[in-house]
Amino acid sequence: MELTQEEKEELQAFARRLQEVRHRLRLMQKELAGVIGFSDSFISLLEAAQTKPGYFFFKNMMEKFNVNPLYLLSGEGEMFLEEENKKNIGMVYKGEDKETVAELLYYLENAPVIRFAVLEYFMNYLYQHKDMIDAQIEASRNPRRSRK
Repeated sequence: MELTQEEKEELQAFARRLQEVRHRLRLMQKELAGVIGFSDSFISLLEAAQTKPGYFFFKNMMEKFNVNPLYLLSGEGEMFLEEENKKNIGMVYKGEDKETVAELLYYLENAPVIRFAVLEYFMNYLYQHKDMIDAQIEASRNPRRSRK
């Protein structure tokens, strides 16, 4: 599928921001690629606006270098996340998917389009499954009752 002119321009802007981040980190393409688990040719293609990044690219850039994914995508926000923003979730949520929840909260806070989409989905799901959800909450609060 061919990209529209607008999509090409967005990809070129992303490529410039990625180069800017890499230069700020003082890394060669090969070094960046090795740390985040991609080939240097993939990084080269990204910086030439010849391919699109995916979820694991953004996840690894955030985890390894504290790069703000929103900055890479849109140029909004700071280039790098503050370390305390990444760690705060650990004080609130202790589940196995803590990193995913932290990422969700980050996007809910910083990307209105994500916040709108998630809230719309949540409200629809809650409306359709409220009885089941309330029963699960009650069972988690009173584990003895749920065994009967």
